[in-house]
Amino acid sequence: MRLNCAGKFGKIFLIVLNIVFMLLGLALIIPGVLVHVNVDFVSEKVLPLMSTLTFGGISLAGAAQGLSIALIIVGTFLFLIAFIGILGACCGWRMALIIYAVVVLVLWVAQLVIVCLYITMKEKINTEVQEQMLAQLHDNYIADELTSINTTTSSKISTAWNYLFIQLKCCGVHPVSLLSNDFDNTQWRKDNPLITAKIPKSCCGATETNYLVFSNPQCTDSLVTGYYENGCFNTIYNLIASYNIAFIAVGVITLLVQGVAIASACMIYRQLTSHSQFA
Repeated sequence: MRLNCAGKFGKIFLIVLNIVFMLLGLALIIPGVLVHVNVDFVSEKVLPLMSTLTFGGISLAGAAQGLSIALIIVGTFLFLIAFIGILGACCGWRMALIIYAVVVLVLWVAQLVIVCLYITMKEKINTEVQEQMLAQLHDNYIADELTSINTTTSSKISTAWNYLFIQLKCCGVHPVSLLSNDFDNTQWRKDNPLITAKIPKSCCGATETNYLVFSNPQCTDSLVTGYYENGCFNTIYNLIASYNIAFIAVGVITLLVQGVAIASACMIYRQLTSHSQFA
């Protein structure tokens, strides 16, 4: 296999790169299998709420539960493509180089499309998720409790909301204020006009262990002090946004590396074809 200096560099680059991707594939497959078999990574206490929040027909619970399967599939795919790339680079198998270059090119284009769609639909996604969260709170929050006394969907969702408030230290969907809050239009407040609480105990520092005996009227009734001021949508959004720089950096590096990989595969293929014609 006769290659010039650029071709030799491309060969070494492809071999090293695809060894890394094979290891990355294994790094995704192994935890994916372990999570799928051994770990319930979606808390059953929050699961009823996540099941009601959907986008594009997919529930957040379903997406979370499918994470392990996605890791296995993506890991296997990466491993196989990397293996094909190594075959093409090491053995000079031109068909493997073609397959590798085409697949990586498709992935490269798909990643650009996904980024563009996310940028253009970001506000729509945020608005829709926010509206769904608020609708679920208004329609299904019926009790300030951590245990579902009955098996109704609303009771389970109420409990899920309370666990969410405790775990993320947030309250409602939008930030709580003295004048109004998201609980004013919930079934909990509408069906119980005599209750003095304006927000549940889960918004005031109550924990799972002391929930039944917890009492802080200055927080739940008067909203004077001690309540979580941040809404849960902003809390979740900020949690995800905190990784934006890392996501962008990884995305840019990935696109650049894939671009070099495509160019290297095409260059090696061209040189191999050229030498075979004049051999």
